[in-house]
Amino acid sequence: TPAVHMLDLLAGHFSKQTTIVSDEHLAEKKISEFQQVIYLGEIKRTLPKQTIRVMNEAQKIIAIGYNAEQLRSFSALIFHKQDHTSQIKYTDDKAYRQLEKRISALTVQGADLQREFLLKKHKADLPFVIQTKEGAAYIGILNVVQHSELLAEVLEKRLPSSNQLTTKYLRLGNISPVTDEKKLLELGQYVSTQHIPFLIAVTPVWVDRTTGDEVTLSDRPKLVKVLKQLQSDGASIILHGFSRTYRTEDSGQDFEFWDAKNDQSITSNDPKKAEKKQSESHFSNEKDFHTYTRSNQQQETIYTEEKLTKGIEFLA
Repeated sequence: TPAVHMLDLLAGHFSKQTTIVSDEHLAEKKISEFQQVIYLGEIKRTLPKQTIRVMNEAQKIIAIGYNAEQLRSFSALIFHKQDHTSQIKYTDDKAYRQLEKRISALTVQGADLQREFLLKKHKADLPFVIQTKEGAAYIGILNVVQHSELLAEVLEKRLPSSNQLTTKYLRLGNISPVTDEKKLLELGQYVSTQHIPFLIAVTPVWVDRTTGDEVTLSDRPKLVKVLKQLQSDGASIILHGFSRTYRTEDSGQDFEFWDAKNDQSITSNDPKKAEKKQSESHFSNEKDFHTYTRSNQQQETIYTEEKLTKGIEFLA
């Protein structure tokens, strides 16, 4: 799931090698071979007995989300769901800070807990990241994708960084033909003088939502001049789609390679001709369904390759 991939991405900062295992297949692994086990519970469910048995053997465990109470390390704790709060803090911070997106989290009650992160609800200080006296950790973040930056911050407090050399870049995003080139130049020059390696994510075409007219980089020579100047100052220009739109009304909303209206992959170059995908039940036999599926996949491939190729050509 997207949450698993996000967690894998974040864990990669702390380890040279990660292994993803569904809880049903955990019994097939030797848990003692892993230095750290992170359990992610995206939905409430009863864990298989084998999974619980193996997980209870883990030397170091971090549980995130639901179902932690089924594991021995957290069985004595009481969990409460708190919805739509935006004030959180690290336990050593003096004041709470405001999150950009409201968070739903599971807060924890129990004895002998080391409270690490707190949220404020009805003037109460409620821990949602804790460590037990045995050293097990619990993180009450329920939406890993939406709050990936917060999870990264929590993991950074909990896990030692890997010995591997990590290079971090700053990305200036959402740059398009309608970007104010003066503001971009000011920001880019500041970053450059701080000797920070940075990327500029450029969408070479902007589509006017009301008229459908396209504005390209060729129409904005002053912006191109600024991009070239920042490139000579050390910026790396990267392609951020072709126009970041599939349907005109979604322009700039990152729906270029996904049909948001039908909530499916792209099935036609022309969004007006795009139809809702049919399920297997609509076909008389499996062969016809696979033929239909392959045709859609081929169309998506053609569309994607054409968009990326045109994007590269426009940037060049």
